Amino acid sequence: MIHVEDRVQIRPGPAEALLYLADFGRIAEWDPGILRAQRLDAGPLAVGARFDVVARFLGREVPMTYELMRFDLDAGRAELVGRAAGVRAVDRIAVTPRGDGSEVHWQADFELSGAGRLLAPLSRPVFLRLARRAMDGLRRKLG
Repeated sequence: MIHVEDRVQIRPGPAEALLYLADFGRIAEWDPGILRAQRLDAGPLAVGARFDVVARFLGREVPMTYELMRFDLDAGRAELVGRAAGVRAVDRIAVTPRGDGSEVHWQADFELSGAGRLLAPLSRPVFLRLARRAMDGLRRKLG
């Protein structure tokens, strides 16, 4: 398993920030590693919401389906699980008040399967670089 995490301070308050970040239909607005994304259902954001996300990884397009597994606006926490051929991703988002805005603590775990599992140690720097770019994008968008 490959684990990445980072913290970033942003302008929006915790509730507004979590509503935005947990909506993976909008992730391409700030994560440069995502080519496109869309929500697959309608209505208020809630557990069970599903998203099609196309990530760029090592020059390839990787289609993934994410599902919102946990969403607690009062606690400032969300968890999404994504699946694609050969990978399972778990993204955990925690948003807490910080000054006039919020601090986002983002953790992601990537579990590779098949031949990809053998390459996990070599892939770790790539995942770390992608995570850093994503947090930089979030800082630019909401910081």
